[in-house]
Amino acid sequence: MQSFFTISGTIRRIESHGDCSLIMSVTDTGGGPVNLIIDSSTYVVDMENLQVGDPVLAYCDSSAPDLSVPVQPGAPRKAGGGPQL
Repeated sequence: MQSFFTISGTIRRIESHGDCSLIMSVTDTGGGPVNLIIDSSTYVVDMENLQVGDPVLAYCDSSAPDLSVPVQPGAPRKAGGGPQL
């Protein structure tokens, strides 16, 4: 059975990572740094454009060898977005 954990925080930096992915640096609600890799397999709700300063809620598959991260920008408000950064 697949299980997920969440990361909630604010986007601090978005930068290119190779040809088809991005690294999104987030400060979580506890003040700690988290780096998320956003690529073509990342699901972003409503294809919303992600920007520095936006709140974000990410659901990470805890059983995946690499963290597969469906991202819900704008947490806690309902929002969405796509990796169209």
